Amino acid sequence: MAARRIAATIGGNLKAHPERRLALGQFGELSRVMSPELVAGFAEVSGDDNPVHLSKEYAAKTRFKKPIAHGMLYSSMISTIFGAQFEGAIYLRQTFEFKRPVFVGDKATAKVTVTDVQVDPYIVTCRTVIEDSAGKVCTDGEASVLLPDPEAAPRA
Repeated sequence: MAARRIAATIGGNLKAHPERRLALGQFGELSRVMSPELVAGFAEVSGDDNPVHLSKEYAAKTRFKKPIAHGMLYSSMISTIFGAQFEGAIYLRQTFEFKRPVFVGDKATAKVTVTDVQVDPYIVTCRTVIEDSAGKVCTDGEASVLLPDPEAAPRA
């Protein structure tokens, strides 16, 4: 399968700044439709071909009644937010609590909100939430990311 880049337009005010650190409350968000093609591509790349994600017939017999997107597929939008906004960002930690599914064909919106800023090293902790198109929380968690410090003196 040839790699195909999906454009990511990040909303919110979570932006890298060349001269100052992030502040509490800053946020970034990204929405994406969990299309059948996206889910099938994730199944191929990850090896997770559970029929609850890929088969309408199988999913109809489950408690969900229709196919659900992989939790790690829509949760990966959190990493996309950090990676698109901060060149050199290094993921340190992520927790997830999966509360409800995102159905195939539904839009998922990821939002990260800064809850803590550590100065040395420059580590930002964020609340991470994924909502479905009805605004219901599907995934709740927390992430910590090591960022290049804009206020650090260049090292020789």
